[in-house]
Amino acid sequence: MASRLPKVPPGYLAIYWAEKVVLLMLLHAHSPVACEPERPFDFAEAERVVENGFIDTFCGKVIRANISGDFASPKSYDEVAGPGAFQTCVDLTKQIMWAAHQDPSVLDGEGELLAERLCALGFAI
Repeated sequence: MASRLPKVPPGYLAIYWAEKVVLLMLLHAHSPVACEPERPFDFAEAERVVENGFIDTFCGKVIRANISGDFASPKSYDEVAGPGAFQTCVDLTKQIMWAAHQDPSVLDGEGELLAERLCALGFAI
């Protein structure tokens, strides 16, 4: 019997397929609200925080989202970044994950190197 996709609760988006660090990188990059001290995206720290539940701020940017599970509510992030901003980051993560499925080297590197690589591949980071 084929497994079924999990049912998405109302008001949530499915993120069970997402590389959570990539999603956090995009949320960080697209968050218009900075707080002190703002600093570059830290991949090592991101790997730790994505599994810990609600992320209020990360590397000096307001995130206000919990991306640790299979589903995430866009509400708090969208209040900060604008309507549909969380969905945009999820969609971009989906595109990146699809590209990585085709060619795993898409996700080679980290930090600015990864962001530059993704931009060079045409992703709007």
